[in-house]
Amino acid sequence: MHVPSPWTVPCTGNARLTCSVLQHLFPSNETFTGGSQYYQTLVQVPYSAICEKDPACFVTPESSDDVSLIMRVLTATNTKFAIRSWGHLPLPGWNAVGSDGVVISLERLQKKVLSADRKYATLGPGQNWGTVYDWCVANGVQVVGGRDIGVGVGGFLLGGGISLFNDKKGLGLDQVVRYEIVLPSGKVVNATTKKNADLYKSLKGGLSNFGIVTEFEVITSDIIDINYEVNLYHKNVTRAILSAYADFLREDGPGDAVVQLEVSQNATLVFFGHIGHVSSAPEFKAFRSIPVMRPFLPPSNGTVASFLSAALGSSGNGANGESPGSYYHTSVAQKIPDSKLILEAYDEYLKAATMLEPGMAMYFAPQGFTSALVKAGKALNGGNVMGLDDVPQFWHDTYVTFPNVNQYGLAQKAVDSWEAAWTKKAKKEGSFLPIIYSNNGNIHSRPLSGYGQKNFDFIKKTAKKYDPNGVMQTLQNDGFLIRKEA
Repeated sequence: MHVPSPWTVPCTGNARLTCSVLQHLFPSNETFTGGSQYYQTLVQVPYSAICEKDPACFVTPESSDDVSLIMRVLTATNTKFAIRSWGHLPLPGWNAVGSDGVVISLERLQKKVLSADRKYATLGPGQNWGTVYDWCVANGVQVVGGRDIGVGVGGFLLGGGISLFNDKKGLGLDQVVRYEIVLPSGKVVNATTKKNADLYKSLKGGLSNFGIVTEFEVITSDIIDINYEVNLYHKNVTRAILSAYADFLREDGPGDAVVQLEVSQNATLVFFGHIGHVSSAPEFKAFRSIPVMRPFLPPSNGTVASFLSAALGSSGNGANGESPGSYYHTSVAQKIPDSKLILEAYDEYLKAATMLEPGMAMYFAPQGFTSALVKAGKALNGGNVMGLDDVPQFWHDTYVTFPNVNQYGLAQKAVDSWEAAWTKKAKKEGSFLPIIYSNNGNIHSRPLSGYGQKNFDFIKKTAKKYDPNGVMQTLQNDGFLIRKEA
């Protein structure tokens, strides 16, 4: 690494001087300080306003070699940093840092390359799924990606990746066959089942504890035909919907049919999807007797991409998914012996929602999976490190949206009170599962520990091997880090 001659004073931990070095190394508008016309735009990138911070500078690499040089500078100068793919995770400090650090914004890493046999696609982390889906359609292929086209590739694939048909395909991270990653030393390596295999497996759930991923090579398939519809139900039938949902998941089928839903205080929105252009799906029979308040999207034959486009048009959101302000989530999980606990979770949700002020809103999204999810993941490239139980299960995403950042404390109080009450019931009834879906977690979540001690020890061992100096633990501003759970 060439250090510019003007840089002759000690700058260990001095982010402002580190930014001067980065500006010298990247003179072509790749480093943005407070005086740049682009600086404030970059500050406001995070989806949740509570995450906005003013760093000493942003640096926007265009290649893995750029990232390598950046990591060597930050390590040599002992400068704090945060990594940002698309900024969708609503956790303060995870994808931003204050004036004592540098944000590495990966927005220019937008590679999209299809392999010669069309079986794999190489994707850069700095783009959203809307961009990827458009490219896939143009090339006649499909990948397992986000349910919201505004979600970024990097965070989705590192954090797990819930899609529309997980029971059939596994999680998003199960689709990755190769990672290109820049280690804290600056070394660029590939991780596959045959090369750096321990790193490869650890990255399938181990999050940002090893370095900065600059490429994901994922499995593709031919475009799959699906049948879909979305209905809105009155709050008076929400309990019936939840009971039918629990029964549907306990049938534990092959994953061709999927139900996903989101509950608000006044209504419940339900997605019904089935692989293949079918006229009717017997798997949804239990729901058909429940009266629909109004169709959101009528029964249609199409593809995942056409559904997401139709859903975006019906919701009226912008192409990047407009945020109502800020978010506070929690993620907890349970087995599904029956519908009792899901109904108790709903009752606790209604209680917690009464704490909110006008303008705030609370949602309850029980994300259900059959055991096919776990089987699909284990069948792909040696599995992941998430330690999932081979049973039908709910991963509850309960969250609050709020327009004013000063309401953050109240949002936390409502969500945390729901989590505490629900967890007590789940453990008492023997249905609690330790898995925490990190992409729906909060600042108190400890997802790595939820993978089980054996997997957590494996992640720690891998991190020590590839980051022996602990750079990702000591200089990375925040995140779901080993240092917080060890």
